[in-house]
Amino acid sequence: MQAGRLGNMLLRARAFVAVVIVAALAGSIAWNVWGPGIYVAGAEVLVAAKIPAGSQSGQYDVEFSRASASDFIVDDLGRIVEGNAFAGLVAQRYQERHGELIEVDELAEALTSDRSHRGLKLVLRWRDSSQAARLIDLAATALTDEAELYYPTIHEVADLAIIDLAASAKRPGLLAAAFDIALKLAVAVIAVAALVIWWDVARGRLYSEDVEELLGVKLLARLD
Repeated sequence: MQAGRLGNMLLRARAFVAVVIVAALAGSIAWNVWGPGIYVAGAEVLVAAKIPAGSQSGQYDVEFSRASASDFIVDDLGRIVEGNAFAGLVAQRYQERHGELIEVDELAEALTSDRSHRGLKLVLRWRDSSQAARLIDLAATALTDEAELYYPTIHEVADLAIIDLAASAKRPGLLAAAFDIALKLAVAVIAVAALVIWWDVARGRLYSEDVEELLGVKLLARLD
């Protein structure tokens, strides 16, 4: 099937295609503005590695040594944050404080981490705004106060402190919303084009605008 005939098929169903595209665009915009969506809450924990007295070799500055050590510790903490054991601890603390049950597996999938300069960023993507803010607070607190449950020597090698904590969870930014809308619109366009082509081919009808391409003859006239 050549491009010309495909174009003719879509052109014949242009009203239907236009309605579907407009509906998909309006629906995706409404979903991003008023829908339940996903909220994002974040926190950042500073990791200050401890350099034992007398360990300076004279080859490197003490701050360089501290930064290098912090990198390894941050990697370890990131592994802890993204594990289901840590998610279980946060869910338990949440239930103790707020009396609500949180699914551990769901929380483990929603909680991620990212390295920052001598620190670790915690990011939670959650369906409820108020819950997300409370959960990220508990996650950051659990990491700074109870990390020794998973990293027994953490307080011997580093000091941890919360330096940034989201007061409330927010929806993803404008760029993320625009990407989501564009993605939904692209899926709608592909789906409606496939439906139109399937319907046109399934009926097996011959249209005058397709004659030249299908039969390879010149259409001289048309009687309507």
